Amino acid sequence: MPGWGGKRDYLSGFREAERDGRLCQDDIEVRREGGRKKIRVPILKESNVGSRMAINEKKIDGVCYTIISNRETSKIALMADTPRTSELRQILSKFPVKTKMSVRIRHRQAIHALERKKNRRYRNS
Repeated sequence: MPGWGGKRDYLSGFREAERDGRLCQDDIEVRREGGRKKIRVPILKESNVGSRMAINEKKIDGVCYTIISNRETSKIALMADTPRTSELRQILSKFPVKTKMSVRIRHRQAIHALERKKNRRYRNS
């Protein structure tokens, strides 16, 4: 991905996916106002999910990415160029329920609170 500079060296699985031609193999296409949009998912790695996860937004080359990472290992489990909850859920649906349920409830509640906040922000814009 052009313009990522040194950041890609720190992204879990990025170099391997790039080398193997698997970069963005988990992209999805969604309906949005006025048509369809491709959501880029450079990283979706179930093995990086742990009991303590963090969710952040990062802007890289002018694109806002949602990043879900393992707080214990600092490895990225998901990186997608959307902040929209419905689209993130669609991407995360690729993980088995057992994997998603391994995240501590306290953190799942925090993620749900963040989802509600984001949904309100998009409804009001």
